[in-house]
Amino acid sequence: MLPKGEGRSVHENRRCSAANVLLACGVLAGLAGCQTYQAQPLKPRQAAQAFEARRPDEPAVLEALAQADLGQGRDAEGRWRLAALPVVAGQLNPTLQRAEAEQRAALTAVGVATAPGDLGLNLDLQHAANASSPWTYGFSLDWVWQTAGKRRLRGEQAQAEANQAALQLATTGWNIDAATLRAAYAISAATDRTKAEARLADAVDQWRKVAATLVELGEGTRLEEITATRESMQIALDRADTAQRATVARSDLAAALGLPAAAVADWSLESWPAELPSMPDANELAARATQMRPDVLESLAAYVAAEAALHLQVAKQYPDVHLGPGFSYDQGQRKWTLGLGFTFPLDGNRAAIAQAEAKRATASARFQEVQAQALAAVSRAHAAYAGALDKLARAQAIAQEAESQRQAQEALLQHGTADRLAVIQASVEASRASLLQFDARDAAWLAYFDLMDAVRSYLPPFNDFSQ
Repeated sequence: MLPKGEGRSVHENRRCSAANVLLACGVLAGLAGCQTYQAQPLKPRQAAQAFEARRPDEPAVLEALAQADLGQGRDAEGRWRLAALPVVAGQLNPTLQRAEAEQRAALTAVGVATAPGDLGLNLDLQHAANASSPWTYGFSLDWVWQTAGKRRLRGEQAQAEANQAALQLATTGWNIDAATLRAAYAISAATDRTKAEARLADAVDQWRKVAATLVELGEGTRLEEITATRESMQIALDRADTAQRATVARSDLAAALGLPAAAVADWSLESWPAELPSMPDANELAARATQMRPDVLESLAAYVAAEAALHLQVAKQYPDVHLGPGFSYDQGQRKWTLGLGFTFPLDGNRAAIAQAEAKRATASARFQEVQAQALAAVSRAHAAYAGALDKLARAQAIAQEAESQRQAQEALLQHGTADRLAVIQASVEASRASLLQFDARDAAWLAYFDLMDAVRSYLPPFNDFSQ
């Protein structure tokens, strides 16, 4: 048999060993649940090659087109449908993909803010050389209990910031959609302008030839020929400028879609709407802008986040509680401990509260600024579109009058009361007036795009586009 004192020491050692085994198992279990780091290096050359190989027939694009009930995105004649372009951009545009990644990162911040706090573990090991049980060892835990709903408030702040990121994504999406639509229109407008300039070039060329013939016959002036020649050279420059704009527009379309320029080089687009939309109601547009514009809603979400941040700073006036249960084996004696601690802000957190109040006031001012800017943008764009429509109506009247004059000169020529030069000059003026009408129509469409930008959403006839 063991001596009386030694038996109890054996039992105590066994209990201590069991506690140590449990502690070691807990530590190992925690380490086993850790995730491992996996490197994902970027390779610029391969990324550039992958971008150059992009085409709109990728599975994700085709699936999105099918979900939007747009088939393959083309009509029966193989022309790309205007409504399909924003869908393609939504799948391929790298700026939109970056904004989506930022939104996902903001959502993960909500999980971080609401996650339970860390658990601290302290280990203690001591050795006393002259003691009968020289080793003293133990452990203690450190767990923080957040009072006054701080954890919930952090979650509310993170959620408001995630809402901001979602609205930033909506703003980015609209900017890309608008750029896509403008580029598609620029291609269509360049095509139509090329035809109008070709008609004017033909008329001026006839004018120049007739003027030269009359000079040779001694029936015309050299000034007439020089004027026609100068006009012909100017039209040649204008046609070159139009061709350049068409090329740039295709590059802009490719950039908006997230495709290389070569992928859209041979694209044809469906016909642009023939008629301009009628004037929308200004009050309806203003209400829509102040209630639905993503940047207005984003500034409102920023104010909500500032409110939550202020609420959190007010809650931090109240101390958090540190709980520290522990165990130690001290020279043969088993000791269980319970530590209790508090964290007090020395200034009552007044400085942080004042800062949060100032940020909330700034967020409030920012919201009012963005909302006022939205209203001003709608008012300005609405007035500009009204003026553009009025100018277009005047240009149409001028074009009609010029065409009437041309037809009248043709009739006089048939009756032998007018010469060929007068008819050609009337044709030139009619072609010029037609080009002026085109320019007015182009300006009206651009003003309408500005109006949609002011509202940050599609308007008729594009209100069924995917956004």
